[in-house]
Amino acid sequence: MKSNTSSKMNLERGGKSALRIAVAYILVSAIWIIASDSLLLAIFRDPNLITRYQTVKGWVFILLSGGLIFILARREYIGWMRSTSALADVNRALRVLNACNHALVHIREEQELLSAICKIITEEGGYRMACVGYADGSKDGRVHPMAWQGFEDGYLEKKRITQDETETGCGPSGQALR
Repeated sequence: MKSNTSSKMNLERGGKSALRIAVAYILVSAIWIIASDSLLLAIFRDPNLITRYQTVKGWVFILLSGGLIFILARREYIGWMRSTSALADVNRALRVLNACNHALVHIREEQELLSAICKIITEEGGYRMACVGYADGSKDGRVHPMAWQGFEDGYLEKKRITQDETETGCGPSGQALR
């Protein structure tokens, strides 16, 4: 029911946006026609010249209104694409959360759960690597990888992660643990 309400709201927003474009077009068109006709009548008295310039004026109007419609339609399309992309990101996050919750409920062994969550994050979430680490009880709180999945290429062996206030503890893992 909530998605139905959301769909109605999006349709209403889209309808309002289309209405704004139509009203803007009508207003600009009316102003153009009235102003340009008045200007032609004020400048020229010869009916042949007025006819010729009205043709030019018509082509200029077509070009300008076509450009305006292009700009407005492009702006709407870009907004739609951003919304679609954001929605895809949210849906991906919800799929990851759902799969992690499923693993949490059904897997009984800790190591198997950690590995499953890393796998879900890389495969379902699309991340290059996921790692779960535990801080040991030492003074600097060194973080030891317990499970990982994805492109690691020796990174975890080379990288020293801690939870203290030193340079090795200032990354996202160290900050999250503090």
